[in-house]
This record gives sequence, C-alpha cells and structure tokens, in this order.
Amino acid sequence: MTAAKWEPSSDVVEAANLTAAMNERGAATYDEFYEWSRVDRAEFWGYTAGRLGIQFTEAASVVLGPGSTPEHPIWFPGARLNIAESCFQREADAVAIVYRIDGSLRSLSYGE
Repeated sequence: MTAAKWEPSSDVVEAANLTAAMNERGAATYDEFYEWSRVDRAEFWGYTAGRLGIQFTEAASVVLGPGSTPEHPIWFPGARLNIAESCFQREADAVAIVYRIDGSLRSLSYGE
C-alpha cells in the first residue's frame, strides 16, 4: 500500500516563507535556491539568520569561521545570543505558528 503524497496548493506555495526567500534572492526555481545554499553556505546562512530575525547580543565578524570544512563548519564564531530573544520578542499579533487541523490551515499569534 502506497501512502498518499501531500502537495501544497498554489495558495500555500505562494504564502510560504521559502517562496518569499526565493523571490528576494531572485531564484527562479527551488533547485536554483538550493544550489546557492550549497555553493555559498556563508552567504546563505548569513541571509537566513537575518531573514529569521536572529538577534545576536554579540555579533560574529564572519558567518563561517576560518578552518571550516564541509564536515566541520565553524558557524558564527564568537557570536552570542539568547535564543528566546529571537524566538519570542515579536508583536503580539504576529503569526507564531501555522498548523493544519481538519483540513484547514490555522495560526496562533505570539500573543495567543
């Protein structure tokens, strides 16, 4: 027995964070966006941290430290953060979680 494969509707795809990031970067396809993330990891993760609103209390001077290898990267060397500041310091009415129940998409705000 084969499980049914879920595919998002065009509305879900259009509203997705990934779609917004691809549009910001000018990537025409997911494969193009993925290739950028693979080829230029430092630029990708610097962009991603900024897009996610990660708030460092002490910023790193570089995203990927000297001596990093694909197997052993040194991410944001010297950076310090309190992840709660990045995760929970949003406007009360901003969407925090999107979930599906009974076939419908629903959301919870940070205030909720």
